[in-house]
Amino acid sequence: RAAVQACGLSLFPKIDAKHEYATTVTAAAYPEGVKDDDVRGAVKKLGITIAGGQDHLKGKIFRIGTMGAVSAPEILATLAATQHGLVKAGWKIKGNGVEAAAEVLG
Repeated sequence: RAAVQACGLSLFPKIDAKHEYATTVTAAAYPEGVKDDDVRGAVKKLGITIAGGQDHLKGKIFRIGTMGAVSAPEILATLAATQHGLVKAGWKIKGNGVEAAAEVLG
């Protein structure tokens, strides 16, 4: 979550009395003008898969799973690939999400 926020993206869902963040996945809303296919395609070219939104959220969010035997190197590699995908899709990253995550994980 620290990485998403450092990049200037919004976490999904919005937290309220009925919604909270999952412990096994981090979801983020795409900024205006950034296309899901462009981001996930660039990430996939690096050999990493992130999930898109389903149903009414298709093309609006992406999801990074952290379930199972996932450690810092896998998380940081996925975040680096995702940042790369966002930049390739035209998003100007606000901060370094990989660095923010490393601080939390380290």
